[in-house]
Amino acid sequence: MNLKEVQSLITSVAKFGASELKLDFDDTKITIKAKRYNTNNIKVLAPNSDVGVSNFKVPMKVEAAKDIKLSEISEEINNLNQVVIRSPFIGTFSLESSVEKSKKLEVGDFVERGDFLCAIEALKLMNQVNSDASGNIKEILVKDKTPVEFGQPLFIISI
Repeated sequence: MNLKEVQSLITSVAKFGASELKLDFDDTKITIKAKRYNTNNIKVLAPNSDVGVSNFKVPMKVEAAKDIKLSEISEEINNLNQVVIRSPFIGTFSLESSVEKSKKLEVGDFVERGDFLCAIEALKLMNQVNSDASGNIKEILVKDKTPVEFGQPLFIISI
């Protein structure tokens, strides 16, 4: 078997999509293995030139566009009109202020930017949490006198 015949075998294996070809002659053994690649996730990028992407033939998966529901859009718009107040410390959440122990925030209360919302007790120190925005308290997410983590949502304010 000469070099041209071996090249012809290699071309045939590639052309017909075979992954492996084994030949046994009198005193000659030939094994040709073709490596197959997963082409489903290949992205083809063409530079700004005359070479078009249409010149490349790569099988691709085309996913159907997701159906967008009107309720999801209105929910997203509603979320834009809200501010989430998060805990700046690890500690114990308290709705009472040290000054006005009788006044506690409730859902529906109006707060101005900078108003006292709650206190977080950490290492026997009371740390005030003030409002970042003016609006109505839509939801109080933590029960009074419970532990909170850093970054945990405490209030949702509708602006």
